[in-house]
Amino acid sequence: MPRVEGGPGTGLRRVEVPWAPPHSGFTLFMQLMALLLARSGMTVAEAARTVGEYPQRVWTGLLHHVA
Repeated sequence: MPRVEGGPGTGLRRVEVPWAPPHSGFTLFMQLMALLLARSGMTVAEAARTVGEYPQRVWTGLLHHVA
């Protein structure tokens, strides 16, 4: 997500965009892709490798959507 200067003493902050949930770091399409790969029979490690992420981040997204 794009980052902008937050002002003096606040550092950088992430811009909220309509195509990504707040504070997720992933777009909705990226989340959907990881979910579809996991549903297709891939292990989480294989799905993570395919989308170029760490398995723990994919697990976090999966658990969020399953809950």
